[in-house]
Amino acid sequence: MFKFQKAGAILLSLLMLAGAMTACGGGSGSTSVEETQSVNQGEASTPEQGNKAEGENEVETKTEIKNDNLPKSSIGLAYIINDDGKTCTVTGIGTCMDTDIVIGQIDGYPVTSIGFRAFLRCTSLTNITIGNSVTSIGDGAFRECTSLANITIGNSVTSIGVGAFLECTSLASITIPNSVTSIGSVAFEKCSSLISVYITDIANWCEINFDGALSNPLECAHNLYLNNELVTDLVIPDSVTMIRHDAFNDCSSLTSVTIPDGVTSIGDSAFSGCSSLTSITIPNSVKYIGSSAFSGCSSLTSITIPHGVTEICKWTFDMCSSLTSVTIPNSVTKFEADVLLGEGEFNRCYSLTDIYFTGTFDEWRAIKNKPALHSGITIHYNYIPE
Repeated sequence: MFKFQKAGAILLSLLMLAGAMTACGGGSGSTSVEETQSVNQGEASTPEQGNKAEGENEVETKTEIKNDNLPKSSIGLAYIINDDGKTCTVTGIGTCMDTDIVIGQIDGYPVTSIGFRAFLRCTSLTNITIGNSVTSIGDGAFRECTSLANITIGNSVTSIGVGAFLECTSLASITIPNSVTSIGSVAFEKCSSLISVYITDIANWCEINFDGALSNPLECAHNLYLNNELVTDLVIPDSVTMIRHDAFNDCSSLTSVTIPDGVTSIGDSAFSGCSSLTSITIPNSVKYIGSSAFSGCSSLTSITIPHGVTEICKWTFDMCSSLTSVTIPNSVTKFEADVLLGEGEFNRCYSLTDIYFTGTFDEWRAIKNKPALHSGITIHYNYIPE
């Protein structure tokens, strides 16, 4: 009898201890549901949580980092706590059934990043609001969210990952905040409804590192809006020293571009596909013009390459079908490719009739890999630009 009484007492003690642990957030911890959801989503692992003692400082941490200025995230989103123990990463839709999602803070943890393919193929999502605590949008984060029509990106986001909005076919416009410094390749590929890109600072836009094809939303949208006004006559600010590659790629709303003294380089494909561009002013401060910089500018009739440029890169004027004249300075010592109407700098420039060269005949002959000119093109030597 005594043994049964003793066993009962032990059992009662264990039950009371378990209840106390649950009340304090011990045992499996209050984040166990979210962690389980994260694993089920297959988006991230949480080794940093596994190294912590169960329930360690959980209540104190949440009280310390709570930020009432951040919006609360939609209920049910899956997340993991970051290594700092104070912020978190959204890893998936979890149990959230909302079609309008807010990403701000979860259980007092500010969300700083949206994880790899976190909302992949969440086809019911229509609106996303990303709070100002978020600094990065991961690769494929909203890939194939085909019903996503509106997204608000917080002003702390610095990077947008590879394929982040790939095949978001209902997205009609996007606002890129000034905080963004890099956008991954194919980030906006197959966004077939995208027609408008909104920004508030041209200088910041020129500094964004676009990582390859279809990283720039303009390649789908074609129309750039600065402070809600369509950009047609673009004046680059004096503070800009370089125009990065792909900066205005396929921006068909542009009709003219003025580049200030101080800019030293124009990146690859910087103005490629600007089909409405009729004039561009390039200062002598520019020393480098990248490959395909003006390819596909089918309305451009003439261009003057500034003195100081030493090499003309391949496909610089490819498919400039209306280009009739080009002024080349005697500072040029090399063409990157050597075929005019094949794979060279002036490929498919079917209207080109005049090249104005500021140097002598001998200086022209000394240029390496200079294009083979067809009989319809005349070279004018010792040209003095106005």
